[in-house]
Amino acid sequence: MIVGSIFSFIDIGDSIFPPSIAKSLYSGGGGNIIKKILRMIDSFFGIRSDYVGLSPQESAKKLIRYKDKSKILKEIYRKVNESDAIVINGEGDLIFNPNRRTVLFLLMVIELAHLQNVPIFFINAMVSDCPRFGRDEKMVKAAVEALSKCSGIALRDKESVATLHEIAPHLKSTYIPDALFSWTKYCSSENIMQIKYGSAILPYQKDYLWGKYDFSKPYICLGGSSLATKNPKLAIESYGKLAQKLLELGQPVYIVDTGDGQFLAEVSKITKIPLIPIEIPILMGASILSNASLFVSGRYHPSIMASLGGTPCIFLGSNSHKTRSLQEVLNYDSIVEYPAIPTDQDIEKIAQKARQIIDAGKTERDKIQTQVLSLSQESKNIVSFIRDSLAK
Repeated sequence: MIVGSIFSFIDIGDSIFPPSIAKSLYSGGGGNIIKKILRMIDSFFGIRSDYVGLSPQESAKKLIRYKDKSKILKEIYRKVNESDAIVINGEGDLIFNPNRRTVLFLLMVIELAHLQNVPIFFINAMVSDCPRFGRDEKMVKAAVEALSKCSGIALRDKESVATLHEIAPHLKSTYIPDALFSWTKYCSSENIMQIKYGSAILPYQKDYLWGKYDFSKPYICLGGSSLATKNPKLAIESYGKLAQKLLELGQPVYIVDTGDGQFLAEVSKITKIPLIPIEIPILMGASILSNASLFVSGRYHPSIMASLGGTPCIFLGSNSHKTRSLQEVLNYDSIVEYPAIPTDQDIEKIAQKARQIIDAGKTERDKIQTQVLSLSQESKNIVSFIRDSLAK
């Protein structure tokens, strides 16, 4: 079984109301009065709405204790118990930030599997401090407690390996590049999709973008950053200036929505620079990034997609070390990470760097593609890593 997302625990409301209504009743922040009342009703009937705490082992034991009172908990328990092995796709979740609820859920699943004697693997993952809050020691303790039960740990960058070794020298981990590097079969120079008619990418209800794209000539892509979304007002102002500065390089600029909320749409609206919507097919998005002259972004997987075709990246800050460590993985000559919300001075430096990259032309692309092909082969080692660990 592969695990990679958090479950929302809806009980009484889920039983009484249709799913769409139950979801809206339980959604919202702590100020949602209907949500509070339904939680109180759940509690009265002995039903907990949240079993995830800072102790993964205690969370797993509570899930087992209350599983017969919740169909969702019962389903989680059944799936774990019936599995021959569990693989957790850790992605960028393991950040030592106390607000990372998904992390606590995944750690609970590890403990649950351990209690049921099911082998578990934590792979394709990152281990990082938080750039905003540093290293929360309670989260560190919870992570180490759970990860010590894993049959194998594979991390996607060397900085994560070093971080885990620093906090828990007894835990053995292996570096295997991110699984997305295996997508060279879709985005290598031989296989990359050529989008000859730009408007062909448009999804439903995006007619207002008709005729805005031309991918037949060199262009620059600008993405966002998860960290920038924490201050959307300042981000809109900064990215607007950055987009205008990139236009001075003489190539069309496209703003790429990489899941950064509404702020990039606002930047597009203010600057009149076309937005590439997030709803387009994933392979089209990967092809657009892979064919760009340059990609400026604080997003991890979109940057890998760009790199698959040899597109050089200028990296902005993120919610972890990922955009810094990715440069090491890609074997960049110099590792530079600009702030998630660049200042005017940062924007000038980014523009200068962008000019250097564009002037370098094909030389830089060829170097990146050579490294990516090597990483693609290495990323496939995850299969033998799991198989060999199970055979021990």
